Amino acid sequence: LSSTVFANLSKVKHVNNLKTIATSNCRLLYGTDRNRFYDTVISYDEDQSIYGAYLVCTVDGATKALRHELADDPTKAAQMIVNGLVKDTALLFTKYAVGDRMRGQQGERGDKGYFELY
Repeated sequence: LSSTVFANLSKVKHVNNLKTIATSNCRLLYGTDRNRFYDTVISYDEDQSIYGAYLVCTVDGATKALRHELADDPTKAAQMIVNGLVKDTALLFTKYAVGDRMRGQQGERGDKGYFELY
């Protein structure tokens, strides 16, 4: 990764905070169990000078990319991931009332290219 961007400690903290928000929303949208782990991975393509934020889920040793965003800054890419998750979680809360129980994955990215509830 570009060392100048991550030399900025406040940027690193911001990305870590965004990763925490993303993980919390993932648990609601995609389900949670003891073998399911979520993470937001930041990458950098030197040839194109672009950062990628990839939301991944690892289950029993297999990793699957759930979402990705590209931007000229790692915090922007991570923020785009979080924005999408927060929007989809808000949609989820229109389906359930306080006290309702949610089990498992609540939806997926459909043919239309956006997250759809089951």
